[in-house]
Amino acid sequence: MRQLAWFLILTASLLITVGCKSEPVKPATASGMLIDPPEARKLGYNLSWSADLGVEVNSDLQDVVLLDDILVGTESPANLVTAVSVRDGTVLWREVVGDRKARLFTPTRWKDRVLINTENLLLMHSVANGRIVALNKLDFVTSNAPSVYNDVVIFGAASGRVYAHDIVAGSAKWAYLMPGGVFTRPLGVKGGVVAVDNTGHYAMLGGQSGGLLWKGRTFARITAEPVASTTTVFIPSEDNTLYAVFLENGRDRWSYRSTGPLTRSPVLLGNSLYLPLPGQGLAAIDAANGNELWRLPGDPKPIILLDTRLLLTTGRSILVVDNSTGKTIVEVPTDQIRSVLRMPDKSLILVSPKGRLQRMDLRTN
Repeated sequence: MRQLAWFLILTASLLITVGCKSEPVKPATASGMLIDPPEARKLGYNLSWSADLGVEVNSDLQDVVLLDDILVGTESPANLVTAVSVRDGTVLWREVVGDRKARLFTPTRWKDRVLINTENLLLMHSVANGRIVALNKLDFVTSNAPSVYNDVVIFGAASGRVYAHDIVAGSAKWAYLMPGGVFTRPLGVKGGVVAVDNTGHYAMLGGQSGGLLWKGRTFARITAEPVASTTTVFIPSEDNTLYAVFLENGRDRWSYRSTGPLTRSPVLLGNSLYLPLPGQGLAAIDAANGNELWRLPGDPKPIILLDTRLLLTTGRSILVVDNSTGKTIVEVPTDQIRSVLRMPDKSLILVSPKGRLQRMDLRTN
């Protein structure tokens, strides 16, 4: 009897072990690339080159940005910066920037220099070889990357100051005090910058003088960067509203109400805005009047608008939808995607969470 009991226990254990055995994880793509060539062709693209930023296992990719003819990636905690040619994917240089304990903000570019700032320093590196060209001490503790306006870079600070730093002179040029802390990058627009703060105020400032051109406010803090067209500034607020104001004078154009706080920036492509609604999907909005056109579930991120076709990434696939209706035309699998960068010629660069890169060029036939 005891032998029978042990037999039953052993048999049950084996069944549980077999039943719980996990299947091997299948790669998202057959080729090991971020996207397979046949799937890229379904999107209207051909594959160009693949590259790797070489992010270490114990490091995280912090930022990846296109700066004209180079792509620049930063990783933490090492503060290692890598520049890659967008023409062929060649790694041009790799440099540790600043103090390893300092936080690096998103790189930007001024002429032949890559500008990278910490909270209190502006470091300027050669686009060609990454060597440091100049180092400026900033006049105020800074909360974000700058916008470039001619020969000045314009920052925001937790103290509420929006200020311009003269790149050539190496010193502050002007400063303007907002009612609350400025934690998002000032938005560069024609004539200057639009700054927002964490008390819901916004202001348009002249780029050369810092003079106030117009101002306004929402009814809650603003934590997402605004975006702008040639005529309108679009400001998402945590008061559940997206505000459209005229760039010329700051007067209200229209507003779009959601049912929750807006904490992420909209994307402007063509005549449409694509607004992430926390927990409710992605809303397509007519930029002219604020009317909602359609909505997609989940958290797809817009990539590019090709005539009437909108490409979006879900992080594991790329969707093509009809931009007039929001209906899915095709969905193709990808490996895990962190972001997709859009180039002026409509080429795309796919970026994985660990810095693998793949360029796709629009097919011409």
